[in-house]
Amino acid sequence: MKKWIPGLFLAIGPATMAMAQEAMPPEPAPQYGKEAAPASTEEAQARRLLMEAGYTNITDLQRDGQGWKARAVQSGKTVNVRVAADGSVSGQPR
Repeated sequence: MKKWIPGLFLAIGPATMAMAQEAMPPEPAPQYGKEAAPASTEEAQARRLLMEAGYTNITDLQRDGQGWKARAVQSGKTVNVRVAADGSVSGQPR
């Protein structure tokens, strides 16, 4: 019986390790393009500028060619708002 147990470990051990390696591949490191991190930072900055200008309930915040656009509420009315690339904020009634 002493010869059988080491032989069993030798036969099962490598197969088990191979299965474990296949079942749990290493996770790749996150890849960030040049735009990924700055875009989220810029979005937070645009939201902050809108809030500082007195807008609340900011929704649909999206980047466009001139900066950021969104919908927001000011004085109880829903308005279309824009944050220009220079940081200026403007709003128009819907």
